[in-house]
Amino acid sequence: MIVVYPKGNNTDHLSLYLDIPDSAALPDGWTRKAKFSLSVIDQINDVLSIRKERQHYFTAKRSDWGSKNFIPLTTLHDPTRGFLANDSLVVKAEVCVLTVTPPVNIQPASPTDNFDSYFTGLEKLINAAETNGDSVGSSLCHQDGALKAEIPSLEEVAKAKQSLKECLSDLFKLNMKERLSEA
Repeated sequence: MIVVYPKGNNTDHLSLYLDIPDSAALPDGWTRKAKFSLSVIDQINDVLSIRKERQHYFTAKRSDWGSKNFIPLTTLHDPTRGFLANDSLVVKAEVCVLTVTPPVNIQPASPTDNFDSYFTGLEKLINAAETNGDSVGSSLCHQDGALKAEIPSLEEVAKAKQSLKECLSDLFKLNMKERLSEA
């Protein structure tokens, strides 16, 4: 989960963190070694986007990690930069879970005939992971190729991607408005 402090976390910078959701529900002694990056996207010139990459062991005592001083608020609000466009801030997270402790046996998704049933396969994967005390995401870097499924058409992927982008954008806007009203 991405945690954003749009007015800074006791600083004059935008603060961004990656946090393990529901970490209190994980089994005693859990750890997750992850390589991740957090980016603030310049919506005018993508080349000027700011990206910070880290590798971290997430634990019960340290379930979040990121940057208190990600980008100065003056830079963020600079109208000549494209970080805030149409009252929207785009934050991108890329996560690769490298190790999971305690180890979890995740069942591979079964092949499917149409795109809608991928969500059923994903739901089975999530339920299997939760039953074994893991959070979803540890399969993102599965090295042995055990996760196999029939590939959806490009049209199905494009539609699903657009739908997901719209949903995430709407959720992020609601979250930002809520945080700004609390500040």
